[in-house]
Amino acid sequence: MRGSNSPAPRCVALQGEIGGPIACSVYADRPPPCRELQVGDDKCQRARALHGLHIVL
Repeated sequence: MRGSNSPAPRCVALQGEIGGPIACSVYADRPPPCRELQVGDDKCQRARALHGLHIVL
């Protein structure tokens, strides 16, 4: 989660560029906050909106 509380939040384990192909470099060992996030849920939608990305249906 290091990097996610910075002024320009970005998880240091995220590989790729937001809006393009991305992957988690620690997926098997990801922390609980990442495990709780599901694609398309409310937290996901808020994060996408914060970064100007379209909403996932």
